[in-house]
Amino acid sequence: REGDERPEALPSGGSIKSELHVALEFFENSPCAQVFLDMDGAVRSANQTFWSLCGFDDGPDSEFHFQQSLTKGAAMFYENQLLPTLLQRGRVEGISLELSLPSGQQIPVFVNAVLRRGADGSSAGMFLAIFDATQRRLYEKELLRARKEAEHLSEVVRRSSDGILRLSQNGSIQSWNDGARRIFGWSDQEVLGRPITSLIDNDAVAEMHDAMALLGRGMQVVKELTGVRRDGSNPDLSITLTPHLEAPGILVAFSAIIRDVTSQKVSERALLQNEKLASVGRLASSIAHEI
Repeated sequence: REGDERPEALPSGGSIKSELHVALEFFENSPCAQVFLDMDGAVRSANQTFWSLCGFDDGPDSEFHFQQSLTKGAAMFYENQLLPTLLQRGRVEGISLELSLPSGQQIPVFVNAVLRRGADGSSAGMFLAIFDATQRRLYEKELLRARKEAEHLSEVVRRSSDGILRLSQNGSIQSWNDGARRIFGWSDQEVLGRPITSLIDNDAVAEMHDAMALLGRGMQVVKELTGVRRDGSNPDLSITLTPHLEAPGILVAFSAIIRDVTSQKVSERALLQNEKLASVGRLASSIAHEI
């Protein structure tokens, strides 16, 4: 420039041409679709990625408007939402649109747009960067499916009649479900943070500690122990302990599934007593016969 006292700071003509060549090469070979539009949506310049995304090998034979590549709903959104927002703010990012290809296929895309202004400040066009969101949509659908499955599983756990507990490495209770509350009668505030042995009868605590020691070896343990309810009664419990390990085999937590088998044990004891009485009856009958 005239009057510049540092001409050595200016790039040479060859350097300008080289940088311009790199810029043009980047535009043409950019991994995302890039396009320059007039304010009415007419395409003035676009790279090959844009045309490929829109379903053309080398671009259309006649003037092409960006709205022509959109589904009907996306075209309405483009006219009524994207353009007014862009004129107001000068930039929009992460807008979701949907392309309609000549083959009939529909492709979801994300659009970033920047308004180009002329020397007088008027709107002179738009620069758009367009990203294929097909994989992102598939990921979102998979994430939504996984979330629904997790919610269903959580609901199953919450409503299970068995007590299901999540415990820390040292055996303190981190969470439990409605089934555990019904079995023991304690509230969350009363039990969370306490050791699982606080739910076990004193005579069975040592056996519980032995079972927990086996978890560090990656073994699942099933025990039948006597528990302690809030009202002081002692239910018969079947407890399944499952370790949760992280590489290289470090115990980080474990879970417990607890089933109240008191009624089952009562029935078993009654059946055993009946069998004993039946045996005595048969013995007495045999003796009477001999006599």
